[in-house]
Parts: sequence; C-alpha cells; structure tokens
Amino acid sequence: MQKTTLRPVASACIILGLILGGAAFAPSSIAGAGWADNIDKAGNPFKQGTFFANSPQGIQADYSPNAAPGATRDTGTALRKFVDNLPMVDGYTTNPTLLAANPSLLGKHIPTAIKENVGPNGYSVSFPDADYYEIAVVEYREQLHADLPPVVKTGNVVTGGTTLRGYIQIATANLPSGTKTYQLFYLNGTPIPDNKGQPVFGVGDKPHYLGPVIDSQSGVPVRLRFDNYLPTGRFDPLTNTRGGDTFIPTDVTVPGAGLGPLGAANPAAPLSVEMYSQNRTMIHLHGGDTPWISDGQPHSWITPAGETGTPYLRGETTQNVPDMPDFGAGTQTYYYPNNQSARMQWYHDHTYAATRINVYAGVVSAFMIHDATEAKMKAAGGALAGMDEIPLIYETKTFVPKDISIEDSKWNTDANGNPKQRWGTYGDLWFPHVYEANQNPNSMDGTNPAGRWDYGPWFWPVFPAPLALPAGDVDNASAVQEAYNDTPLINGVAYPKLNVEPKAYRFRLLNMDGQRYVNLGLYVAEPLSLGLVDGGSGYTSAPAVTIAAAAGGTGAATATALIDSTGAVVGFSNVMVSVPFSAAPTVTIAASDTGVAASAIASVNTEVPMVPAVAPAGVTPYGVNTYDGRPGGIPDPLAIGPNIIQIGTEGGFLAQPNVIRSTPVSFQQLRRIVTVLNVLDHGLYLGPAERADLVIDFSQYAGKTLILYNDSPAPNPGFDARVDYYTGDLDQTGAGGAPSTMPGQGPNTRTIMRINVAATQAGGAAPAPAFDPAGTGGPFAAALPMAKRSRTTLAASIPVRPRSLTLRCRRLACRPLPASLSTVRVPGTQPFLPLL
Repeated sequence: MQKTTLRPVASACIILGLILGGAAFAPSSIAGAGWADNIDKAGNPFKQGTFFANSPQGIQADYSPNAAPGATRDTGTALRKFVDNLPMVDGYTTNPTLLAANPSLLGKHIPTAIKENVGPNGYSVSFPDADYYEIAVVEYREQLHADLPPVVKTGNVVTGGTTLRGYIQIATANLPSGTKTYQLFYLNGTPIPDNKGQPVFGVGDKPHYLGPVIDSQSGVPVRLRFDNYLPTGRFDPLTNTRGGDTFIPTDVTVPGAGLGPLGAANPAAPLSVEMYSQNRTMIHLHGGDTPWISDGQPHSWITPAGETGTPYLRGETTQNVPDMPDFGAGTQTYYYPNNQSARMQWYHDHTYAATRINVYAGVVSAFMIHDATEAKMKAAGGALAGMDEIPLIYETKTFVPKDISIEDSKWNTDANGNPKQRWGTYGDLWFPHVYEANQNPNSMDGTNPAGRWDYGPWFWPVFPAPLALPAGDVDNASAVQEAYNDTPLINGVAYPKLNVEPKAYRFRLLNMDGQRYVNLGLYVAEPLSLGLVDGGSGYTSAPAVTIAAAAGGTGAATATALIDSTGAVVGFSNVMVSVPFSAAPTVTIAASDTGVAASAIASVNTEVPMVPAVAPAGVTPYGVNTYDGRPGGIPDPLAIGPNIIQIGTEGGFLAQPNVIRSTPVSFQQLRRIVTVLNVLDHGLYLGPAERADLVIDFSQYAGKTLILYNDSPAPNPGFDARVDYYTGDLDQTGAGGAPSTMPGQGPNTRTIMRINVAATQAGGAAPAPAFDPAGTGGPFAAALPMAKRSRTTLAASIPVRPRSLTLRCRRLACRPLPASLSTVRVPGTQPFLPLL
C-alpha cells in the first residue's frame, strides 16, 4: 500500500512552500480517489464525490466512504518509465546503426505514406501535376505501453490494447510493385467495404498510431482522396455496441455535436435521427496555405458511406476539388499547393464540436515540406550534413484504471448507476466528462475542494441556474474547459527511451497536445532514486537501510533513513552511489522493535536530480524568480545537459539559430507589470500545435543518461497542483487528485523521455567533435541567414499574373494553381478566389 512519500529534497521544498505560499500549497486531508472532504453549512463533514480518474498506479489505499480500514484498491499495473524504445518514422530514420539501437519492443513505428509511381512529367501517374495519396480514417487498437493490456487478435476480431481512431494510407493500383498491403476490418471482424461494396486494403502491415506521415517537396502540389471508414450507426443498448459513436465522452449539448437543425422543433426531446453522428471527420492541414475548399474548415466534414442514423451526411462547406473526380459517398478530395518553404506541418481532424475528441482519439499525423535550401544544408559540407533526423510528436493521455468504478463512478453508467458500456475499459483512453465546479452552494464556504472549473451561476454572487449541469453519465456527458491528462507520450509510446551516439542529431518536434504547454530541458539523470512505499511505525532511531543489487546485476550504494516524531520513516538522505547499478536494486529497511517495518523501492536513471528552490549564496545559476520555494524543488543546475539549438519553427527556418539552455520556468513577480505571474524564464517553450526544428549535440555527454524534462505549469500560467505529476509529489486524493508518484513510475508529466548516450560512435569511434563549442549555434550561425535570403529570392521569381491573382501571390511564393481552381463557385454565390 503506497502512502504519501517524499524524498528529502521534496520534503524540504514542500515545507518551505507551505511557509511562503500558505494554503496555496497546502494538501487537503486524505479522502481517497473518487471522494473529497467537505463541510456542509451546519458544520458537519461530508464526502463529496469526484470523478477525475488517473492512469494506473498499482495497489493504492482505498479511502472511499464504505471501505474497511486498511482496504486497498487495484488501479492496474503502474506504467514503468523508459522501458519501450521510441518508435521511429519510416523514411526519416534510415541509419541502420540508429535503427538497430532502438528496436521496437511493441512492434510500433510511424509509417510514411508511399508515393505513387511517377509518370514521364515527374508527378504521380494518377494526377500528372501533383503527388497523389489516398488516406482514410479507421478505428483500431494498439498497445501504447508495455504495462497496458496487449492487443489480442482472434481471427479478424481485435480486442485489448487501447481503442483509437486514426489515419491510414489506402492501397491503389499505381503504387510501386511489391508494396505491402492488408485488408481492413472493423474491430468486430467484419470486412470494411468501400462505397461500392468492395473490400478495402491499407498500405503496410496494420494501422499504426500517428501514421501516415506525408513527405512532400516545396512547389510540388499534393492531392488527396480521403475516405471515412469509421463504423456506422449509433449505440445500441440491446447489444451494448457503440456503432459509429465514439469511445470518448461526447457532450451532445455542445452546438454542432448533438441536435441538428431538423430537430429544432422539439429540442427538449429530439429523436436520434435528428442528431449529428459521432463518426464525422475530415482532414485539416495545420500550417498550410491552402485553398479554402481544401482547408478542412470545421463545417467541411463527411460521414461514412452507408450511414443511416442521421440526415447530416456532409458539412455545410464540404467541397470536392473541382478538377478531381467525385468519388461518391463517404469521400472527399483535397488539393495542397505546397508553396511554402521547408517546415513541419501536421494534419488532423477539425470537425465542428468534435475536434478535441477526434484528435485525442488519434486522428493526427505529420506533413513535412522540404526545399532546395534544406537540401543544400543536408548536402556534404552543409550544416546538417550526415545528421540523423528524428521526428518527435508529443502529447498526453490518461488511461482507464482498473478501479474506474471508484475513481470515476459515472464512467460507463447510466443516470441510475446501472452499467452501460459505451466508453472504454481498462487501458483505453479516459477523458473528463463531469463538470466539477469549483463552487458548491451547499458547503460552508461555498467551495468544492475537488472542483476544477468555475460555474458562472455559482461564482459570485450565487444565483439560480436556468439549467442544471449535465450529470456526467454516459447519456449526459459534459464538456469541460481542459483535460490536462497525466501520461506523456512521444511518437505514440508512453515514457519512451532513445539510444543515440555521442554526436549531433536533428529533431523535428510537434506539441500536439490539446492543452499542455511544454518547457523542455535536458538534464543528466539521477543515478539512484529512492521512494518510500510505507513509513512503518515504532521507530525510535533511524533504521539501517540496505541497498542490494538485483540478482545477476551490479551496483552498490548507501543511504540514511529519516524518521519523524511519530516514529515513522519519512524519507532518505545521504544517498551515495559507489558503483553504478545495472538495474533497479532492492531496498530493505530494518524493522522496528515495536511497530511495522517501513518499505521502499528504488529506480535507476529515471529521475532528474532536484534541489530546493532556495537561492544559493553568491551567483544564482537560474533567474532570481526561480527561487520561490516551490514544492518538489528545481532541477539541480549541476545536472544541466546539452543546449538545444533551435533552427526552425512552424514558419520554416529561423533567420538566426536560437541556443537554448535548460531552464526551469519562473514567474513574473513585479506587480506593476501587466504580465505579473506569467511565465518569465524558460527553456524550449512550446504551446499546443507549435513546432520546433532542433539540433542537439550529445558529443560531450558520451556514456551519460539524459532526461527530457518538462515543468510548464498547467493551466498556464494559473497552475493546478493536481495536474502537475512528478516523483514525490503530494498525495492529493483528498482533493480529487492522484496519490504520490513513485520513482520510475507514472503518472509523471515532467520526465517524458530518457536519452541514453553511447560511450562511442558506431564501430568504437571516438565521440564526435563538439558541434557548437562557442554556444552560438555552430554552423547554423552562417547557414540560417542564407536560408532566409533564399526564400526572399524565391518570391522575386514569381511570374507576373493578372491583378486578381497578384494579391494572392504576394502572400505566397506560389506556382500557378490549376485553371479549375482559379475560381470556385458555391451554389448561390458569386465566383471568388479560393485564397482571399
């Protein structure tokens, strides 16, 4: 049974934080997942239900009202950090040494879309003016971490894993010979037909999360046919099957998610046939300068062919490309001019009232543009010459725990509390669906300790609400303002690890999370981390601590236990590693004479070493505002790893490289500045949807282990401690939060990836020379201004056009659109330019 556990540094920081910050840092009394402590107007304590679940954390104490003293709950296997290798992107990671060092333990990779055979003009056979792909969206299952349930395939029926929705590439006749394909099936084993009733085949071996990446060239248009192959129909209570309904809670009171215009005559009791379906989807190219008909606007969605549960089969602004065939029901076509410089874009669903749900479910991938400037930098003698390129797609998710009925009693239940299996089960995606207001008019102080969002009628002053909040059960889910999930994923794996050589690498980073900012830095990992599982009792003096290497392993260390006035062990000090551990050791704490023995666990190279957020004497390694006594402390400045050299954004290459030192966030404290309490100091700082083109040089860290660390507040900058998950954090179950996080385990939103740097390069070669010894960006200090000039020169080469098109071409360095796209007419309107 795990109790509140803190390492010495964390303990000191929390005590200091309580002194400096008062109640802002104070934990609620323990009540237990699914319940929070409150006091009614008469002064009587009562348990208030909460419904915010967390990913599995092993065996935890059960403090729910009807639980027996000492009872426990099984939340499911805690997700160990850094056991699965980072999935690579086909075509981007081609170095056989790098691939061999990072084999996929789960059979995961991110596919890159395969181009059609090229015709005599250099473009695809299907369309002689562009690259052409057929993309579809399907529902499938995949395992996103080794400690989550595995996928089980019985014939063509697929169970287990995590249920997802996502893009795949469809096989066409003009793909290169020998292209591997597979037949598409619904999860129940039924073949997926196209709109002519024929079987459909995907490219590759199976659907893979975050695929397929589309790789393109600047100035070479891309045409797409898009098919919606999601299931059809609606939830059937007789068979307990979802049909086309999503497995993510959906608030049908959100405009565009439920009642359509045909049901407006009876909004209080609409028929299901008057509702929008939950299998609507589309493609939006995020960052693309695109004709409006192909932009993927919120009202440009389609439903699958054969959908009969709704009269709304296409969005109001859904348009096919005029010079492409209309492929029929359940399809749509897109045209992307690609008149932008080299950059990372991404494409995702953008359906009105469903974007957050579909993106969370996985309807996302990357869209890369390359150009001659980038090619020059990658050629021999260029700043990127010989450099391996690794895309990184970051997000967070929460996985349904085994004890979901305790943590979130409204999950998969109807209004009467009866089971109703509409959403996911253990290992599937969890998403908030109960609007837990910060206010409670029935409590003594008018607050809800487990609240997360303000509710206007109860804010101030309290006045009667015209409508009740949705109850949150499967038939009355409520939208929420933000989720802030607890488990970070990169390239579709939770807590991945990456093995690299001591040299420089290029990373293409996308923050695709729906809510979280990230403040990223690299730190040398703590060699040994201890976590207290149970403090025991009856100790009158500090007990002996024995740290023994795992069977067949190596390592040696010592530590001193700390006890409090009650006779319980509360942490450790003087942790000294004399021989590095090859695996997590066993920790034994000597038993007390009269009480219960304490217990602890250990992890190796899974944490960032932390120090109290108290300004040291003399020079402060970080900005002065960083030393604010925050709980958990700040990364030890002695552990700072390599700089991050940013060479590009979503807008292409920068004019100058930006050399970024790993820096914890700090907050503006000057009250006379309008941005008071906003984030002030930071490292690599990215908001949702932002991208960064990066170079990181590992040559000076040969043989080291690094942790990619994120400490951006959530919400930003408001900060809610319950969604800041880190090792040794407070047990916050009394306020609807999670228990304390153990070393080497999740949930942990700070330690998101481990990078193991080899001692030598391939073949035993010495580490590469320092890429940026002066800290000014290395070769990019000269290369990037050249890249900027080359884009300016490109604009001058645009051919002269009629005046109606000149304005558009001043906005873009563009090649002519096909004649059929120069004007587009929508019924009932005058012709107009698609890009104005």
